Amino acid sequence: MNELTTKKFENQSLAKATEEIIRLQKNVNQSLISVAGISGEVAKSESYKDDGFKSAQEWLMSTFNYKKSTAYTMVKIGKSYVNLEIDGCVPIYKTIFANSKTDEDFTLTQLEKLLPLGKETIKLLLSTGDLNYSMTVKEIKELVANTKLLEKEETETEETETDTEETEPETETETETEIETEAEIETDLRKAVSTIEIYKDCIFVDDIKFGFDNLNEVVKHIRKTVKNLNN
Repeated sequence: MNELTTKKFENQSLAKATEEIIRLQKNVNQSLISVAGISGEVAKSESYKDDGFKSAQEWLMSTFNYKKSTAYTMVKIGKSYVNLEIDGCVPIYKTIFANSKTDEDFTLTQLEKLLPLGKETIKLLLSTGDLNYSMTVKEIKELVANTKLLEKEETETEETETDTEETEPETETETETEIETEAEIETDLRKAVSTIEIYKDCIFVDDIKFGFDNLNEVVKHIRKTVKNLNN
């Protein structure tokens, strides 16, 4: 006889939870999701305290010889990812991702590998078809790794865009400075270029009067002005 069947607990809720897990362990085909669900309930109710346990994980490790990692996984999944449903008079534990139409659900191992993604991402991947209940553990690991990598790249892109937006005002200031410099150059050029006015009987170059019979002097004056401009 299993020694657990004769072990007594002061807290009746804990005793009932222990008996239920013993029953589930006898049936190999019974989903470990139910064990996780019960473990989560024990953690939430803190019924383990009346019998001297510090946590639901310690209760699992001490009572059922679970490894520490297994106990923590059971409690984590049970507290946040498992719901209790009543089918007729039979209580059934299912994950929050169970498909009510097809009755499909994740196994404990599948769900354990999906935990790094979080609830919302898991639901999203299910809705898009990128994740399904028939995927192997290896396929799920690859999906999780690729999804986390994509999330990291998106985060880095957003940070880069934010940094660019913050530096834009400096760029605008530089552009304004460049425009002002160009305007000054244009002003200087306007000052350096000669003004030529042609009348019926004469030509004025920079307010200097030249007759039509003295065009050579006009040309010399223009060349001199161009020379000064290039120096």
